[in-house]
Amino acid sequence: MSDLDDLKRELDAISLGSPKKKRLSTTPSWESEPDDLVRNIVLAFSTPLATKDRYDLAKDRLLKLEGYMPMFSGEEKVKAEAMVNMLKERMNEYERTNPQGLVSKVADFASKLIQTDEQLAQAKSYLASLKRMRLSLVGAWARTMDKYISNLETLISQYQETHLGSPETTPEWLSGFTAEPLFYQENFGEIPSHSATSRYCRVTEIASDQEYELGFEDRDEAMYERGYPDAPDWTFEEPLLTVKKEGNKLTVKVEKYEGQGISRIKYFDQVLWESVGGLGKEGVGESKEITIPAEVLPPVPPPVTTEEPTEEVPVVQAVPSLKDKILSYLPWGFTLTALLVGGVALLGGKKG
Repeated sequence: MSDLDDLKRELDAISLGSPKKKRLSTTPSWESEPDDLVRNIVLAFSTPLATKDRYDLAKDRLLKLEGYMPMFSGEEKVKAEAMVNMLKERMNEYERTNPQGLVSKVADFASKLIQTDEQLAQAKSYLASLKRMRLSLVGAWARTMDKYISNLETLISQYQETHLGSPETTPEWLSGFTAEPLFYQENFGEIPSHSATSRYCRVTEIASDQEYELGFEDRDEAMYERGYPDAPDWTFEEPLLTVKKEGNKLTVKVEKYEGQGISRIKYFDQVLWESVGGLGKEGVGESKEITIPAEVLPPVPPPVTTEEPTEEVPVVQAVPSLKDKILSYLPWGFTLTALLVGGVALLGGKKG
């Protein structure tokens, strides 16, 4: 068999067809052959998606390929995984620049309640993308964006009200912790400040008023809307701190820092770590002991007493008897008699 015949056979296998040979089956081979599906994706989606139809085709191929993944092994699995990543990247490119693609993806996502922290992070990422794209839209597309922004905000609020482990209020002595992502300085000339009481921090109470977990998010939505390429992923692990309280002392430990970002950690005006994170995971695993400022210390509760309160015995006023009343008048009677006698004597003396 000639090389040309081999080439024709291979072209038929990947459903491109041959001018002289037509497949009897109307079902393309990539529908039933995993290897052919991979080849089809390489040929059809090696360039960016230009239309909504192409986006929908990429989405369809991705679903089929993910269904075939258990059938691959070795080198074939590596190729299939590369195609999965390529399709996702093509779809992400389209979604970042085209409202149709983004709305299509958000519509599927927003049709169900948020059930996990991972879904919460995805919802917030979609929300940031919608808000960013909304700035350049008018008319029907702007109204559509507003609708899905509202839907996502409602879903996020519902999940946070019932699932997040943060205490209802953050103690004042804990509110002084902030994480400042330093990597924004180079491009924007400013550094956001994400405090423990902001939406960029998730506070989880571990032991009642004695131990807390502070999970910070180092990406910033405002910076993303201004052009920084990465939106918050809302994993609250950039960095993750634990804080243990004993009296007026705190022990602070950097448990982890996901990603490659770098942040400064402060407690009120005190810099605890000038930088944590980065490629070398600087500061991760380190602990520091600090003192709570006196002005934000919790109030000292009054001492508890076990003594039973003494009951006051009411004074009962006795009702005076008739004899008591007569006796009470006697001094006045003697005084009046003395005055009368004295008066008579004085008058008698004047007459003489």
